[in-house]
Amino acid sequence: MVVHRNEIHNANTEKLQRIYQKDPPSKSSIFQWKKNFLETGSISGEKRSGSPCTSDFDVEHVRETFLHNPRRSVRSAARELDMPISTVYKVIKKILRLCAYKVQIIQILEPDDRPRRMAFATDMLRRIEDDAEFLKCIMFSDEASFHLSAIVNRHNVCIWGSVNPHEYREAQRDSPKSRYLRNRAESRKPKRFEDYIMVDKIFVADSEEPSS
Repeated sequence: MVVHRNEIHNANTEKLQRIYQKDPPSKSSIFQWKKNFLETGSISGEKRSGSPCTSDFDVEHVRETFLHNPRRSVRSAARELDMPISTVYKVIKKILRLCAYKVQIIQILEPDDRPRRMAFATDMLRRIEDDAEFLKCIMFSDEASFHLSAIVNRHNVCIWGSVNPHEYREAQRDSPKSRYLRNRAESRKPKRFEDYIMVDKIFVADSEEPSS
């Protein structure tokens, strides 16, 4: 059995995060502590004059705000606490060590979805076997859908926390939405999905039947 250094590092990092609820010190920080200890006898280094940039009072207010509602945005928290956005962001990232986790959107599977996907996969395999150049005729792209209803948009909703909550939402595939499609052949400006007209080509989407 071969264990790579990255696997050991990741396992140790996850264990430290789980026990202490924060990220482990970086390699550069450890070297800096060693240097401070050898030069001053203390790992804290030289004391700085003046008051700290962020008070304990402000840190506690930010902590309580995101503990009460981890879904709120940094901008709304800064507005409510009457603090600069940069200060709130600094507290949650550098002091509280919180991370922004996205809500995972999964598609609700209907009873006939699996047979349809199997039929599509079988048809594609047949086409590839019949024509070695078939894959070169397919344009691979990506799309982003923004729901117009109250369904969570994973693009702009996040959960602040020290541990990934692994939260997900089931989304109905035919709910009203605005969809944007991007591919390597188009310009940098994204185009709406509805603007595309497919002529004598097969278009495949995860939530739709292949059509020609």
